[in-house]
Amino acid sequence: MAVVTFGTVKGGGTKTTSALITATTVAQMNPGLKITLVDCDPEKYLLYWESISREEGTMPENIRVVHEEDDRRINEVIHKVDSESDLVFVDPEGKATMLMRECILLSDLVVISLQPAPMDALGVGKIKDLLDKIAKSRKHAVTIPYKALFSRTGANKKIKTKHQKRILDGCEKHKIPIFENEYHERGVYRDYMDVGGTLYSQLSKCQKDIKGLENVVADLLGERNDIQGDRSYPVAFKEDGEQLGELSKQLKKVREALSVEKRLEEQLDKAIENSEQVVEEIMGYLEEVMTDG
Repeated sequence: MAVVTFGTVKGGGTKTTSALITATTVAQMNPGLKITLVDCDPEKYLLYWESISREEGTMPENIRVVHEEDDRRINEVIHKVDSESDLVFVDPEGKATMLMRECILLSDLVVISLQPAPMDALGVGKIKDLLDKIAKSRKHAVTIPYKALFSRTGANKKIKTKHQKRILDGCEKHKIPIFENEYHERGVYRDYMDVGGTLYSQLSKCQKDIKGLENVVADLLGERNDIQGDRSYPVAFKEDGEQLGELSKQLKKVREALSVEKRLEEQLDKAIENSEQVVEEIMGYLEEVMTDG
């Protein structure tokens, strides 16, 4: 039983997406775990994702979502779901509020969500100050393990943008540890909320669509061969020529759709590999801090 909060002091930091990708990847890799996502954002993004996922029939069986944005009740809610779950992922609003404070105090690990952007470079010290103040706010100071996680970065780890370099310098200055693995910039991550489900359910659907399109291509080619027969010379009959022209148009459209789906399949494969690497590191670090605690 562990509580992981994804925190930031500013909006638009991919906090919610990172929390969702992490939770759904953990759920896929560990189907025996009971996982709860606590949505504390007034925008209710995680509830929106749950609604779409249930509508599409892609909601993971071992994940549930609860919503609570009242700082007077969040303590009770997190304690309750923690007792009923193996893992709890908390997504508070991206502001230094009382609710954020309560979520952090109840966490076994805080994942600081960062992206290579100007505002994140300016705010890296603020989240560290917030964590330190919260830790010292109790009569007996508490230890709150935390580690920063980058998202929307390039796949080549050797190449860093100027903003990412500034954030890395800031993390070093404020002694903020950073996860080695990062969520890379990928369209399938950005579309997560609108598509619903998980990377794995998206891949399954994509592969099913590819198979269907390949069957259509095979059928159309079969029709074309039936019209042409074994003749090596151009079709002489007008009606045959018209049918072949229409078949060629259909083939072009289907092959274009097939090309799009295959590119999507490649993106999903890479995203799954990326997310599993990130999750393995997060879960390893969580186990480490839980053992030390």
